[in-house]
Amino acid sequence: MTVKGRLLESLRFSHKCVNDLLDGFPTEEAIFRPASTDNHALWILGHLAVTDEWILKKFDQDPILPENYEKLFGYNTEVKDDPSIYPSFEEILQNFRTIREQLFAIYEEADDAKLSQPIGEFEGDLMSSISMLAWHDGWHGGQLSGIRRAIGLAPAFG
Repeated sequence: MTVKGRLLESLRFSHKCVNDLLDGFPTEEAIFRPASTDNHALWILGHLAVTDEWILKKFDQDPILPENYEKLFGYNTEVKDDPSIYPSFEEILQNFRTIREQLFAIYEEADDAKLSQPIGEFEGDLMSSISMLAWHDGWHGGQLSGIRRAIGLAPAFG
């Protein structure tokens, strides 16, 4: 298997884990935060989608998320407890899944020359962005796991 193939395998695994953590997640708990310093599931999903779109733009793809997503879920945005300022949990979840599948397709089609292009804001290139996204899924997946426990859901794994 190629390096790109192994990296994509890791990203597919981390994406599956995030989706498993969302399986059976009650919509009414989408803005629950165990502590005021924590993120809630709604923000986490939107943030993962915004991050994926940031990478898609590095592949010269047009944005597909609504314009307000960056202001609501971008890096260093403040998590709010008012559900009325956010799109619905279902919409955000669908956008998260759609944009990730588009990103998988772009990665699959990209050749080594494209994948070796620098990202710009971070050290590394588009190839290294695959492992960065897998790590990012894991980081926020851990937050989702804690939220699941706090609202009384069974563990998603094991």
